[in-house]
Amino acid sequence: MDAQQRLYWRRRGVWGKLKKEALYLFHQLL
Repeated sequence: MDAQQRLYWRRRGVWGKLKKEALYLFHQLL
């Protein structure tokens, strides 16, 4: 259970980073 939770949060962190970078690039293009 603990390992699964850690993996879940790490994945969330990665997704948050990707979303932030995607938004940044999107605004740079506009």
